[in-house]
This record gives sequence, structure tokens and C-alpha cells, in this order.
Amino acid sequence: MGSALVRHVLATAVEVNLNAACKAVVVTALHEQARSWWLKLGFAPLEDDGLELYVLTADIQKTLG
Repeated sequence: MGSALVRHVLATAVEVNLNAACKAVVVTALHEQARSWWLKLGFAPLEDDGLELYVLTADIQKTLG
């Protein structure tokens, strides 16, 4: 999955939040390398060592402007 597609998905989540109260986007990384990639994009782990990560739609909105 490329960064452009992720940007599109996150922008869509911000739009959904306006109508349906979408508070966060949650992803499950398939392995540690993927986890590191999501962390670089601003996602945070749900658990300390887990592969599930999230980013708040409010933070997405700030980043995308």
C-alpha cells in the first residue's frame, strides 16, 4: 500500500467523521516492518508491543489541513 492511497483513506475518514463520528482509524500491521512503516506515518500502537495501531481523525485533520 502506497502513501498516496493511505492519504486518500485518511482524508475519507476525516469526511466520514463529519457525518458519522469516526474518531480514529485503526490498522493491523502484518509484521514488525509494516508496524514501523505505520509508525512513521503518525500512527500509535494500541498496546505497547502490539501490531494494532491507530490515529485520531482530529490529528489527521490537523495534518491534512
